[in-house]
Amino acid sequence: MGKIKKDPFICPKFWLSDTIRINGGIKYRLVYRPNYHYEEGATNKIKGKMIVTCNHNSSIEPPTLCTLFLRRRLFFIIAKELIQSRRTKWFYKRLNCIAIDRQGNNFSQFKEVFNWFKKGRIVVIFPEGAISNDGTNKDFKEGVAMLSLYSNTPILPIYIQDKQNKKEKINVCIGKYFYPTDICDGKKTKENLQLITKYVQDKTFELKERLNSNKDWKKD
Repeated sequence: MGKIKKDPFICPKFWLSDTIRINGGIKYRLVYRPNYHYEEGATNKIKGKMIVTCNHNSSIEPPTLCTLFLRRRLFFIIAKELIQSRRTKWFYKRLNCIAIDRQGNNFSQFKEVFNWFKKGRIVVIFPEGAISNDGTNKDFKEGVAMLSLYSNTPILPIYIQDKQNKKEKINVCIGKYFYPTDICDGKKTKENLQLITKYVQDKTFELKERLNSNKDWKKD
C-alpha cells in the first residue's frame, strides 16, 4: 500500500473524534462486549488506506466499527440530508464525516475522499445508502466500487448483527479485504463497477448467512 506518514494516536486536529473514539470505544467494549468473528485470513490490523463496508440496520454500526479499529481513526461518508444546520455541519465534520449527495453525479464531491486515501485513511461506507429499519437486505449502490476502482483502494466487507435480546451480544463478522483487480481487470468501466458492487454485496450477506448457520469462526 506504500509508505505513508503514520497518524499520531491522538491529534489536536481530531480532538472530538479522538475523545469519542478512545473513551467511548473502551466503554462501549466493556458494556456491550461485542463478539468479533474473523473469516479465515481476515484481520482488523490494517496499515494504510482501506474502504470498510458494512450493512446498516440501526445506529449501532458506527460505534461498533470504532471499537473494532480502536487504534485507527475512521472517516465516514454520510448522506447530505443529515446536514440540517451549521451546527450539525460543524459536529459531523469533527466526527470525520463528509456529506455526499446520493442523487448527484458530480465526481468532484469525492475529492476529499480521495485525499483521505492519499493520506492512508480508513474510509467507512454503508453501501445500502440508508438504514434498513426492517432488517431486509437492500441492493448496494455503486459508489463503493467507483471509489475503490478509481483509487485502487482495497475493500474490507463487514457484517454487524445487533443483539436480539438483552442476554445476547452484538456480533461483528469480518471478511478478507480485496483489491478491485482481484475481481476484474481494473478498467474503469460500468461492467467492472457492477462486478465489484455485486461481489461486495454477496460477500457481506455471505457473512450474515455464515453467522446464522453457526459455523466455526476465528474469534477475538
